[in-house]
Amino acid sequence: MFSYLAMRRIYSLSFNLASVLESLGLMTVTLKPHLEEELAARAKAEGLTTEEFVNRELEKLLTNLPDPNRIPLAEWQRRWSEWLSSHDYIKAPPLSDEAISRESIYREREDAQL
Repeated sequence: MFSYLAMRRIYSLSFNLASVLESLGLMTVTLKPHLEEELAARAKAEGLTTEEFVNRELEKLLTNLPDPNRIPLAEWQRRWSEWLSSHDYIKAPPLSDEAISRESIYREREDAQL
């Protein structure tokens, strides 16, 4: 049976190993047994290691995904117009230059510091 110190050492080593792997950009994924078998079979059929096969398939998947941060200009304009229209209920006049100036915004804090 392991002593408390031995268990702490094992935990410490496994934690450090996980940190090292993460810093190297490596990832551990736990697969369901049937998925692992299927991936291994497909990789073998193509003469690849399972790792090579999975990396290739993930790369294909990710390169075919649209960038969520980029939308077509027409869609962006439509969304912008919707957003503007959703604020039609606001009937307040625009703020003056003085109201949004730095001096006006921070006046009380600066006065308190003096």
